[in-house]
Amino acid sequence: MRNAQKIILLITLLLSFILSTDKLGAQETSQNDKKWTIVITSQDAEKTWNAMRLALFAQKQGKQVSVFFLGAGVNYSKISTAKFDINDLVEEFVESGGQVHACGLCLRLHSVKPSTTCPVGTMKMLFTLVDQAQKVLTF
Repeated sequence: MRNAQKIILLITLLLSFILSTDKLGAQETSQNDKKWTIVITSQDAEKTWNAMRLALFAQKQGKQVSVFFLGAGVNYSKISTAKFDINDLVEEFVESGGQVHACGLCLRLHSVKPSTTCPVGTMKMLFTLVDQAQKVLTF
């Protein structure tokens, strides 16, 4: 009888461990379900404006959104217009908790200075953002 009790206790502990591990995996997945990375390489004002509109909307829907400007996309502040006010959207996005970065090398190549709303990012940072995101969108 004593061995039977030990076996039952062992099985109970094992099942308890399996179920708790399963719940942890579900929590990790649900956290990743919230992560979006948007990579903007376009120098088209309307396309960049729409990408930022989507980023802001997703942020307001509870997604954890990061925007990374790459290549010609780092020129977003130069192409912002009254009709496609990208600068205003970037500022609003950052104020709502979004993260924005621009490729440091791309900034130098395009003679663009980083700003407080869009600091320098690295390839390692972009890799991490893409690697950890549930959704990656490119514009």
